[in-house]
Amino acid sequence: MGSIQGSKKAGRTSRRVKGCYECSQRRISCDRTQPQCEKCVQKGLQCSGLGVRYRFNNGVAARGKLAGKTVTGDTQDTATTTSSSSNISAILKSKLSQNPVLKAPSVGAQGRDQESQTGSNHTIDFISNHLDPLESWKRSLVNYWSDHIAPTMVAVDDEANGYRTMILPAVELEESLLCAISAASSYHLALRLSYPDKTKQYAQQMYTEVINGLVRKSQQIVASGTGQDPPILVVLTIIVMLVCAMITGSCDFPILFRMLSSLHAFSNSEASNWRENISFKGFLDSQVRKFELYAGPLIDESEGLKKVQGAMMSYEGLECLSRCVHLHPEYSISLQYNLSLIQQACEIYSLRVSNILDDETSMSLVASFKDTLSQYPSSGQGRNTIIWATFIAAAESSHPQHQAFFRNIFTEFYSMNGFGNILIALKMLEDIWNRDPEQKWTSILPTWGVFVM
Repeated sequence: MGSIQGSKKAGRTSRRVKGCYECSQRRISCDRTQPQCEKCVQKGLQCSGLGVRYRFNNGVAARGKLAGKTVTGDTQDTATTTSSSSNISAILKSKLSQNPVLKAPSVGAQGRDQESQTGSNHTIDFISNHLDPLESWKRSLVNYWSDHIAPTMVAVDDEANGYRTMILPAVELEESLLCAISAASSYHLALRLSYPDKTKQYAQQMYTEVINGLVRKSQQIVASGTGQDPPILVVLTIIVMLVCAMITGSCDFPILFRMLSSLHAFSNSEASNWRENISFKGFLDSQVRKFELYAGPLIDESEGLKKVQGAMMSYEGLECLSRCVHLHPEYSISLQYNLSLIQQACEIYSLRVSNILDDETSMSLVASFKDTLSQYPSSGQGRNTIIWATFIAAAESSHPQHQAFFRNIFTEFYSMNGFGNILIALKMLEDIWNRDPEQKWTSILPTWGVFVM
């Protein structure tokens, strides 16, 4: 028996290459001629040739995550979705089409302007619409982030905007990152438009889940004590949640900021491997330094003084803005105004914390800031980058006319970006203006726990 089996094994031959798909469908033997078999040529058929074949049933995937989705035309979900997600998708489409304020913003880079002229969608399509693994309502919220939130986080919205290029490609790899972006977009829509309470409840649920998840992951990272780098996706999620805290005006901002700062401090250590990822490390460094400058005075006076003095002496925290001046000379005038206003605000804060600002000097500095802001080009690029500076100058103002001026400016800011922290900043200013004259307004800022930027 063994010899017989051995002879059978020895006599086995390699499998013959199967014929073309067209001949197999006609149930005839293919002559396996390449590149096209003769039988197909004789019948006038387009022969698919030999090799691996991928078959689709009328363009519809039969299994897997794309089950029920077509590979031609617009992708449609046939699976049953929750009523809340369906409502969000429908409301999003109708509201965006009806509201001219929320149409895709104009872009700064020349290349992106050319794209809009040729009819290309402003939203960056990271994955073909034909094989999109995200449900349509989730993709709508991701695209909304790309079109209406990412542009507000940079001075010039170009191809280097890390809030698109670094964050959006990762949404399919980390569920918490997708939830954070969905929460931010949903909250922003709820603030800008008359959205039903269910949308706000959905956004709050996602926001809470992400916060709890980040706390758990942070505790696990600390408890592990392995010295390994925290996952990059966790860091990106924290950055998105900081933006979400700005949109909502949430008091969770200090917790999120400290999480990001601690991870950034580790990334600068010798044990970190993040430095090998140059693009991510550059994005993280620039954003953390910017956040530290603007967040310092809102968390602690001594830390705030340290950061604003660094900005005054070496433009620390203003690297992104300075880089934009060189990369986009067409916007250099308005961007120089931005830098000047931020420098003036840093001086005001530094003098006030140090108790060397008398009433006359205070009035002069605020009037100078007001005059500079009044000269700001009406179509100036990066106006969203002077919100923090304007808030600092407004907090120092004591003259009723100056205060009325800043109220109008913050109303314009809210019309520009629709972030909830702008509305809370107005309440903070009223509180500051009505404070006890003996109390420094710089000591009041940390009590709110709101990120005004």
